[in-house]
Amino acid sequence: MRAKSKNLYLFALISFFIFSSLAVGADVNTTVHTDSFSKEEFTHRYLSSGGNTFIKSIRYLREYEHLLLELKQVEKKLKKATKSNDAQSIELLENEKKIIDTKLQLLKKQKDNVYLTITNIVPVAQPFNLINFFSQKPMKEADESIHKLLPLQEQLNRAMQHISSHAKELKLALKKNKDALIKQDIRKLSNMLDADQRYLNTYKDLLSKQHDFLLETRNAAEQNYYEYRDTVLMKHIFSVVFLFALVFFAYLLKKINSVYIENEDQQFVYRRVINTSVVLIGIVFVVIVYAENVLYSLTVFTFVGAAIIIASREFLINIVAWVYIAVSNFIKIGDRILVPHETKYYYGDVIEISPVKITLYEAYDFSSTREAVSAGRIIFIPNNYIFSHAVISYSHQAQKTIFDHISFRLSFDSDLKRAEEVVREVLAEETQVYLDDAREQFGKLKKRYDVKQRMLDPEVQFVINPLATAVKMTVWYAAPSIQTTSVKNSLLDALLKRFSTEKSIHLSTKSKSEKAGSEDSAES
Repeated sequence: MRAKSKNLYLFALISFFIFSSLAVGADVNTTVHTDSFSKEEFTHRYLSSGGNTFIKSIRYLREYEHLLLELKQVEKKLKKATKSNDAQSIELLENEKKIIDTKLQLLKKQKDNVYLTITNIVPVAQPFNLINFFSQKPMKEADESIHKLLPLQEQLNRAMQHISSHAKELKLALKKNKDALIKQDIRKLSNMLDADQRYLNTYKDLLSKQHDFLLETRNAAEQNYYEYRDTVLMKHIFSVVFLFALVFFAYLLKKINSVYIENEDQQFVYRRVINTSVVLIGIVFVVIVYAENVLYSLTVFTFVGAAIIIASREFLINIVAWVYIAVSNFIKIGDRILVPHETKYYYGDVIEISPVKITLYEAYDFSSTREAVSAGRIIFIPNNYIFSHAVISYSHQAQKTIFDHISFRLSFDSDLKRAEEVVREVLAEETQVYLDDAREQFGKLKKRYDVKQRMLDPEVQFVINPLATAVKMTVWYAAPSIQTTSVKNSLLDALLKRFSTEKSIHLSTKSKSEKAGSEDSAES
């Protein structure tokens, strides 16, 4: 019995030691598992947070700092190798230094990429114009910039949560681990996470400021939109309405011009005056309306205008003369005029009246052929010429008829009375129709000008020439201003034929002294 009890006691004691050993082994295994903290595994897991931009930036920063340490070590080794003149080591270390420098440059761009991404999210500054008003482009760009910033803010929040969760993990590991070296590693990692937290706080401030800036930009764009609508847009609308009204008024003036003025040339001139006036009024209106400072603009406009007037005096006088010609209508397209210039004169038909010049198509008659060697030239006369010189019109106010003359030299034994009778008979046959036109045209002239009644019948004058060698007979008659040469030729031919049949009428020739130039030509 005692032996059996002793055996049971030994069995129980052995069983206790076995279970105690298992329990102790279990405790030891648990402690080892808790104390087995891996710095490398934690760092790898911490810096491998998917595609988070800010965690990547931290990883690049760590690699950048690590490379800086390597660079310092390489530079120290390079100094030692340089002192010892170890050429092979110098070459290897310099190559290694170049590789590290290249890596540093690449990592610097990568770690600064987040900063550049944030700061580059800025809407393009644009002036607020009519196109931007209707498209609302500044406000849309500001909204797009704000939306671009939101994903970065979300990634930053996740990155900060990521750091916080790993910081808690380090605190728990620090409590559970008893190993001094592991605790030291944990504290270093904890300090690293604190630095990363401060690093991300700078980005948090940057994102906050950037977000506020974009909101201010959006609000400013919206404010500019309403200001533009209430001020500039209304100015545009007013300007468009005014200019349309100005054009419509010019259109009405042209219509009135075409209804009440029958002469097409005069209508053309009035249309040009109206068009020019509309353009000038429009330019002045636009300058005044769109000037930021009206008084300043008027002052500048006055000085600039004065300078332009002084510099282009002749040109502006031409414009004024053109307006005067158009309003007074004393010269119009189709008129035949004669313009004296120094010792010569220009004779022709007006084919154009522009704001700067009068254009003549040179004509000829019997009187002009004595001085002119040619005809048919185009002559340009400045408009301002009418203010300082006489302009002789052959067709003013429908006066298409002028009084031309022919002169003959008769001998003293000629029957002057019979010569006058013959001349009047021929004139009645050749120029009566022109005389009737002259009377009608003179009647129209009296309605406009205060002219006295005058005799329009042909005139025959007799005078003795200065050398008393003959009697000069001058015949005045009516002829169209544009047909003086043909009428004169026809009349001269008819008179010579009649004189040849009259025995009492004798034509005289010049004496030698007259041919020497003591008397003007008898014919004209």
